[in-house]
Amino acid sequence: SMSRTGMSAPQMKVEAGGVTGANFATGPGPKEFHTFEWAGEQRDPTTAFDISFPNGAGWHDVTFSEGDGATITRDSLLQWVQGELLEGEDPFAEHLGKVPVPFPQQGPNPPDQLPPGHWVSYSRRQLCFIAAKSLLGAGTKGYNNGFLRFLETKAGDCTPQSGEFGKSLWYLLAACAADPGLAGGAQGPGVVVTKANPEPSVEEVRAAAEGVHLADASLRVCQYNDGAEPIEGVEEVPANGCMQPTENGAGRDFMTGGLNGQGLVDIS
Repeated sequence: SMSRTGMSAPQMKVEAGGVTGANFATGPGPKEFHTFEWAGEQRDPTTAFDISFPNGAGWHDVTFSEGDGATITRDSLLQWVQGELLEGEDPFAEHLGKVPVPFPQQGPNPPDQLPPGHWVSYSRRQLCFIAAKSLLGAGTKGYNNGFLRFLETKAGDCTPQSGEFGKSLWYLLAACAADPGLAGGAQGPGVVVTKANPEPSVEEVRAAAEGVHLADASLRVCQYNDGAEPIEGVEEVPANGCMQPTENGAGRDFMTGGLNGQGLVDIS
């Protein structure tokens, strides 16, 4: 949990109408960030969409269970991105329209990465806004940010924006358009990214493990299609989070996210 790792909860903006959602925050130190003005957009949403889906090829309309259940089409998505996201409530209004970026390390060429042990949080609307501005080619003045550099990296005639990465960003924006938590310009929930501390040496790990018993870890096991005999004496994951595949389709494992309150750690 955040309290156990020394984090502070992402800031919440409270107005007369109530909580409008999460906001930018970073740590562990205070004010370890710079703000940057957006540079001009290099293309409109339609042109940017066509880079990832030429003439709409490969795009599939999507419907989400949350929200009003409306189908997100190409046209409705582009209308939402332009009218509601880019021309709507500025998600960075508290920073005078500038985007805050963690900058805990000083110097003429600080690394374009979070340092070990640091974290950053943006609201979902802020994250969607950054994705949209980057797809439109808008950089950050005075900071050649790594996200835009990556999107525009060329390999032959291709870039990540013209490939699967760009496609996934447009589907992210489709989820943003359908999210009821963003209605009326609200910020929505917070998205927290953390970076681990430097890994300890093998000797340190072995020394720490000397007095640790695996039985005390309260582990549960999902033996998903592993072909092995059941492990005796170890609690199994409940059926809503672990179910074997059948001839009719896949079962359930940790990637299904079927457990209430489940957290998912991406090993990449």
